[in-house]
Amino acid sequence: MGAEAVLALMEATDTTPPCVIAVDGNQIVRVPLKESVQKVRLVPRFHGLVLLYMYCLFPEMSHSAPNLGGLSDKTDNLYLRRRR
Repeated sequence: MGAEAVLALMEATDTTPPCVIAVDGNQIVRVPLKESVQKVRLVPRFHGLVLLYMYCLFPEMSHSAPNLGGLSDKTDNLYLRRRR
């Protein structure tokens, strides 16, 4: 990312829009600053939805699976996965 930042600085002119050097998948890309700020502002909304989902999911996941004849914990986890 450092090399891409240096290239961005060397290629910049007075009319070049500001950008952020980021990783997208396995590639280093330049993302316009305005686009990055808009995406960051969406994070609290998304984060709130995830917390609400986890809050609703916790009671169901906190109940232990029934003992299936003394089988291992892995079997109990399989039971929980099949229940969904």
